[in-house]
Amino acid sequence: MKRIARSTAFTVFAAGAYTALVRPRLLRWGATREEANASYPGDDLIAYPTAQSTMAVSLPAPPEEVWPWLVQMGCGRAGWYSWDLLDNGGRPSADRIVPEWQDVTAGTRIPAVPSGAFYFLVEILDPARTLVLRSDIELPSGRPFDPRGPLPAAYTDGIWAFHLRPLPDGGTRLIVRTRGRGKPAAVDRLTGRLFGEPAHFIMQHRQFRNLRRRVGGSDPSSDMRRFPMKAKKGDWVIVHGHQVGEPDRKALITEVHGKDGAPPYVVEWDDGHTSTFYPSSDAVIEHRPATRSPH
Repeated sequence: MKRIARSTAFTVFAAGAYTALVRPRLLRWGATREEANASYPGDDLIAYPTAQSTMAVSLPAPPEEVWPWLVQMGCGRAGWYSWDLLDNGGRPSADRIVPEWQDVTAGTRIPAVPSGAFYFLVEILDPARTLVLRSDIELPSGRPFDPRGPLPAAYTDGIWAFHLRPLPDGGTRLIVRTRGRGKPAAVDRLTGRLFGEPAHFIMQHRQFRNLRRRVGGSDPSSDMRRFPMKAKKGDWVIVHGHQVGEPDRKALITEVHGKDGAPPYVVEWDDGHTSTFYPSSDAVIEHRPATRSPH
């Protein structure tokens, strides 16, 4: 009986220590108190959450250069820059910016697993500021559901949001907010605390480290930092094929959102669709000839 009592006391003590000392640090790793307590776009998508975390990191590049790495995330795309064996089917995450994966809009489905059976839905996209991904899963079937309709008897519903803020030194403060809820609520809280929160911390911490390395200049496309691209409305952007025989892609620049002609650009591609575009090192600008004023 004494052994059982000691084991029970130790378990209660360990659980209390984790709840009071360890868990709060995991849920706001790297974030200031102000960042953790702030409200962000997309928070209102998950009303009355049963779990929330806010993690943050400072990156050595401006938001306009961090953003392309984020919008190309996803399985079958650039990966998640985390533990690839666990979250990307063992396929290495991209170490360069790929123009074909920059065409993301609100409503785009981002595969969460290699099979594509599970996905994130892009709920909010504000270039170089906010990217909010949402996942809604019915349990135990694992099928996605529309949270705007009737809610299943058992489900998990959450957002994974990336907020970029410029720093005075020219870098980026990347704040990642998660909010989730589910039913049955007691089961959702228990599984979240035992498995979901520690797993998110491990994967998010790894993603921060890998993003810092990529945006810090190890990527071949970082040459753009030394030779900044400039364009104006009416210019053309040409994206060269990655393989021998692959045709170039061409798009008309219809809007310039960066300072002094810098990216991002709103472009109209030769197939007719429009997107926000951040050129990488395999893209060049074809300038529109200047019109001569009459004498």
